[in-house]
Amino acid sequence: MSELDAPILEHQVSEEFSDRMRLDRYCAEHLARIPSKAFARKAIKRHEIRLNGETVESSRFVQPGDLVQLMPSTRKPPAIYDAPLHVIYQDTHLAVVDKPPGLWTSGSKQRTLENALPVNLTPSSEPDALRRPRVTHRLDAQTQGLVICAKTASAHMHIGHAFEQRRIQKRYQALVLGRLEGEGIVELSIEGRPAKTHYRVLSHCRSLFSSWLTWVELSPHTGRTHQLRRHMAHLGHPILGDGVYGGPRPLRGKGLFLCASALEFAHPVTGESQRLSRAAPEKFNITFARETRRWVRYEELHMDRLMNLRALLDAHIPADEVEASHLDKMRRLARAETGDPCARDHFEPGHFTASSFVLSPDGTSVLLILHGKLHRWLQPGGHIDPEDIDVLAAAKREVAEEVGITELEQVGSGLFDVDVHRIPARKEDPEHEHHDLRFLFQASSLTAVAGSDAKAAKWVSLAGVAHIESDQSVMRAIAKVR
Repeated sequence: MSELDAPILEHQVSEEFSDRMRLDRYCAEHLARIPSKAFARKAIKRHEIRLNGETVESSRFVQPGDLVQLMPSTRKPPAIYDAPLHVIYQDTHLAVVDKPPGLWTSGSKQRTLENALPVNLTPSSEPDALRRPRVTHRLDAQTQGLVICAKTASAHMHIGHAFEQRRIQKRYQALVLGRLEGEGIVELSIEGRPAKTHYRVLSHCRSLFSSWLTWVELSPHTGRTHQLRRHMAHLGHPILGDGVYGGPRPLRGKGLFLCASALEFAHPVTGESQRLSRAAPEKFNITFARETRRWVRYEELHMDRLMNLRALLDAHIPADEVEASHLDKMRRLARAETGDPCARDHFEPGHFTASSFVLSPDGTSVLLILHGKLHRWLQPGGHIDPEDIDVLAAAKREVAEEVGITELEQVGSGLFDVDVHRIPARKEDPEHEHHDLRFLFQASSLTAVAGSDAKAAKWVSLAGVAHIESDQSVMRAIAKVR
């Protein structure tokens, strides 16, 4: 909180006072310049509140006849941050402003919402006007939206008490990952303190990176640190852009999709009900529209890719009974009505992958990578991404990402080999099958650099493959090359 604004003020505890009360609570409940216990604790820690002329701890209990003193602060006010703000409402007692994302609400930094208030708000003419307006509550730096600011000491106190007594209603809007339905309540303690959030679904859209996005309205009944972010992550639907509780951010540079959109409270002086709101950020609408377009395009691409995949499998001639068994499984998967068989979360029985056997320019060696997780020498390959035009494009992309080779000439036409193998369970992924579509290419040069998924990459002579640590499917494919 900011500094105390008035000269020294002395308050005598009544001789009839009989409650057992800590100093920080007493100050918040009985002193006009102290809006909350949190404010009192910080002021006590800075020695700006004294008991009987002494600096004490917040936990000290007051006694009848005690003298509580509020000392003027000796701290230098922080420099004003000259930045424009959107002022939703203001009068001579308070204001409600719209905090932009990426800006701290308050704190020791100069670039804060509180330090920008003096250049955006009209000064108060009330007798207890603060030297500078103060924020009365906080939003995370990444969160945008409505913040109540006090212009007078009495408004600051009354608003602080209203927050502590949960008489101020706040509503947020957010985009969360996945498809959440209906409405409900999350009650999950945070750092040992009760926390409660009500959610209500507003709409859905399809999304390439999370299958679904859900637009929700959130109403916190308590005000714990990161409460909304933690509660939505607990439901399995983290807020889009939350790199702390939601894993990697799928929309780089777009920030957190959380906005404090509405406030309802009684005016601290007039008592009139204040209902203030703002529209959801435009990036919410833009993201919904963009993800819907991408999904429509993906479905068109998916059908084209699926027809291409079926044609490749139908045209392929297996070399032996082992490959014939794999081919039969893959043809059945390609015609199953169970979603996108190329999607990496298609676990029953598994999904298609694409890999490549890359020959040297003279055709005598094959390029293998030391897989970072399996610790075996294998051909480059991996998952088929939604944006891949077809499975051949996916195989080429994997070669480029894993060994840096982009100049490739396909040997023959269609598939070179097919293989089905089990993938053990890992983290949230259950055990499943990889139905690997394999192509044969010839590189124009020997330049290869191991990428992020490979510990090493090297050219191995076709005759020397038998002497490296690999697996039977690789050996079978190399035998076909020979």
